Amino acid sequence: MKTSSFAQTCFPIAIFISALAGCGGGGGGGGGAQPTAAVAATPNFPVEATFASLVSTSSSFSTSATDASGNSYALTVTLSPGPDKVNTLIYPSSRKTYSQASILKKNGVAASTSTSDIYYSVAPLLVWGNLNGSNNAMLVKKQTLLPATAKVGMTGGFYSGSNYKNNSTLFPDQQYVTWSLEADTSTTAWLCLNTIITPALAVSPSATSIEADCFRIDQNGVVSGFKSDFTQWGATLNFRQ
Repeated sequence: MKTSSFAQTCFPIAIFISALAGCGGGGGGGGGAQPTAAVAATPNFPVEATFASLVSTSSSFSTSATDASGNSYALTVTLSPGPDKVNTLIYPSSRKTYSQASILKKNGVAASTSTSDIYYSVAPLLVWGNLNGSNNAMLVKKQTLLPATAKVGMTGGFYSGSNYKNNSTLFPDQQYVTWSLEADTSTTAWLCLNTIITPALAVSPSATSIEADCFRIDQNGVVSGFKSDFTQWGATLNFRQ
């Protein structure tokens, strides 16, 4: 998904630490050592395998949001695996692809549609770039390996690159993508892709866009929910199922 907007704001990562309080039994006695409270281990959740599954299987998520003026929005995001392709603009040899289609409606009327082909490879999972329509491309400049697993509260880099518009290599927007694992329940967590896009010719800091697309997962990486926070020009839409 693409966003646009906002000045130097970050979404906090919720860190929940579970503890199991130990209850000491009775009994007198002299100076014996008191039992130590047992601390419950915080679970690990799969990161790389979950994202790899999302790009290799079909899925669709429908969400809604309401802005401060009472306008209603409906957002549908569909992920579909595609064929291996060669695009020398992105990479000199064949890469795997998947498509991401987004439909946004405002008050029941289509406001925007977007379809992108994302090029990636597996083992390890790396993103190489994407094509949005015939004139827009994002080329990855730096990649960071995803961890196999993570605990709630952890975050890290994924990739960064340049967005080229209208077949021009002049004045590209800069895109930076991270992952984070945020708290949900004792057995599930939100695995998020956090995207910041800074326009090359931004007229104000609020032109920078911030987006968090999050998938609710269990400890096996099974996805059971989706949410998206979209910030543009100082206003935020919180899409929820």
